[in-house]
Amino acid sequence: MTAAERVTPSGRRAARQPTDVDRIVGLKIREARKSLGLTQEQLAKEVGLTFQQIQKYEKAVNRVSAGLLYEFSLVLDKPLTFFFGLDDDPSSN
Repeated sequence: MTAAERVTPSGRRAARQPTDVDRIVGLKIREARKSLGLTQEQLAKEVGLTFQQIQKYEKAVNRVSAGLLYEFSLVLDKPLTFFFGLDDDPSSN
């Protein structure tokens, strides 16, 4: 799909559907949060968001930016590769 196809006839951007990567990242954020025993509220406070935003990221309603993913990796003590479902560290090969 091209950028032009993502615009409605009225000129507005069409709603973006979550991709598989968005879903994986959201699930991994939830997995890491729960493994640390954190609530959505606690994680939100650590990264400066609202718990509603955390809910949307975990459900892949909103896409996680690179900068925010980095913040999640620091707070949740996980490497960035973890959030893409890559359990192996490529630098160790």
